Amino acid sequence: MRLGRWALLAVGIAAAACASTIGPVVPSIQVLVVLDSLDDALFIIPVDSPDVAHKVELDYNHNIGFFGKHALALRGTIGVASHGGSVVSFDVVSGLHTCDQEFTLSGGIASLAFSDAGVVSVASYDNHTINYFDPANVPCTRQTPVFIRGVPRAFVSARSILYAVAGNNVNAGSWLSSTSGQLNDNIPLQPADSTPLSPPGNAQTAVVGSDGLIYVINAGTGASNARLSQVNPVDHTELSVISGFGTRPQFIATDGVDRIFVAALEGMVVYNIRTNRVERDAQSAILLAAGTPRGLATDDFGRVYALLSGSCVSVPATPGHVQVFGADLVSTKLIAVGRCPVAIGVTDIPATLYHFDN
Repeated sequence: MRLGRWALLAVGIAAAACASTIGPVVPSIQVLVVLDSLDDALFIIPVDSPDVAHKVELDYNHNIGFFGKHALALRGTIGVASHGGSVVSFDVVSGLHTCDQEFTLSGGIASLAFSDAGVVSVASYDNHTINYFDPANVPCTRQTPVFIRGVPRAFVSARSILYAVAGNNVNAGSWLSSTSGQLNDNIPLQPADSTPLSPPGNAQTAVVGSDGLIYVINAGTGASNARLSQVNPVDHTELSVISGFGTRPQFIATDGVDRIFVAALEGMVVYNIRTNRVERDAQSAILLAAGTPRGLATDDFGRVYALLSGSCVSVPATPGHVQVFGADLVSTKLIAVGRCPVAIGVTDIPATLYHFDN
């Protein structure tokens, strides 16, 4: 999880104060990373000058097309991405492949997440299982899986606990499930620190707001009835369910201060934590450029990035784009990023490794 902009400022001040005793501080550059499944490539975009996307070829080619890779997680210069039922890890700067881990998951991988210790959690559409592996230990050492209620689709970390956003039947609600589950007679148990979510269900993903609460977007039935669940991770209760989030939202992000952003088919919906109201609902959503939303990200300066699909075919090849919004939510740029972008993330890399302009 990235630090907020004020936390980064505090860290910077502390580092400067201690520079004389700990040596020079290596500056870092924050970059957007876009994964393209058709080109088997990354597109690196520095947030301080988002005028061009630098293409980094990944040194593997599984020819898996649009549906093969759609999950991406980043931790510094290390990235992991799904391809079918497997996960590949790679160096973000060079694109060099470091290891593979095969999970034999025919339904595909829904989401990936790094822990603070660098272990990767793997959510699968196949069953109630969360798998784990450590990409730093070649050949990607696997760890004992855990079992949860519902089908895991995404991860969110709050108060040092990793939760899986788990969808059940569309009309039967979903769960924000702790990954400390157990298996008893082949039935996934629900840990005490997990939370049932109200209908309409079909939970997709979540973020932690600046108030410390977890916000889960529920896509509902696809009939413009999506909801935002507000969950207290201390007592594991759903505090409120907020409407107005449109049709089939799948992506959520926060600016780390007041706002939470949700990408739906109608556009980008905005909820304000401080005022406790939907600033821009589905009827007044911020319009996105042409293309289906494939991801949403923010940087430490309040900018918002919407990833929009391309043609995902070779001919005619229509590129996907990253649409850049300023902190005032005014669209400022549209950056082409390949034929089939499927995931976006933000990470920090050492400035000494940034050589894309060379």
